[in-house]
Amino acid sequence: MDNPVNLSGKVKSIEYRQYTDSVITGNFNYSFTYDQSGRISEISENSLPYLTINYLDAQHVKLTREDTRVFLMAHMNGETIESINSIDSVTMQEVPFYRIVLKNNTLDTLIEPAAPAVKNIKNYNFSFDGSDYPVVYATYLDVLSSNTFVDSNQYEYLTTSNANAVPLQEIHSYLSSYGLGYDAIDPLYVLGLNGWNAYSPNKHLKSGVDGNQYAYMFNSSQQVSEMTLGPSPLNLHYFVKYILSYY
Repeated sequence: MDNPVNLSGKVKSIEYRQYTDSVITGNFNYSFTYDQSGRISEISENSLPYLTINYLDAQHVKLTREDTRVFLMAHMNGETIESINSIDSVTMQEVPFYRIVLKNNTLDTLIEPAAPAVKNIKNYNFSFDGSDYPVVYATYLDVLSSNTFVDSNQYEYLTTSNANAVPLQEIHSYLSSYGLGYDAIDPLYVLGLNGWNAYSPNKHLKSGVDGNQYAYMFNSSQQVSEMTLGPSPLNLHYFVKYILSYY
């Protein structure tokens, strides 16, 4: 019998809650299963299969959304994510999902998948201060108005180290999350838990971005046990909360 891998410190579960006027309006429980090498193999949502991860070889990782049957293929180069493509279930052809453009081995552009309300989502001008990303620009097309908008996303950080275990720490707009069902479990976040990243992670936890505030609680091991995100200052009208447990 194989010896069980040491999972100490790895994410065991995430409870994702949406609040409106202090009332829980959305509640999802995610449980993480790991293989013998300590990599995530499955994630369940409310005890039902949600995401399956297959490690095909050192350069290819397949992610399958079990509820929607969306198939993604991540292309890796060592610990760097070079691209994430969606796989057409009929033709089996790959179509860009997350497009990652590097220049001089640093992130230049990250293009997110389209969502029902927005498309052509491009993140660029990643200003890196050696530890974190204070400013990132994003352009996107609003489908309803057909207007293109440019956002300058201003990030603020704590002095607390980012252990790469908490969701929504990646540096991109997350506009693609709306309507795709990845607002709680983003593919880049899941791959990051295994140590793969599209760019150097920010070294500190976010404290705010463009009028939204992050708040954290920590357990006795100084791991993030709760993260709350909402309009600043945090109020009881609308916010989301992540409750984490660890092995």
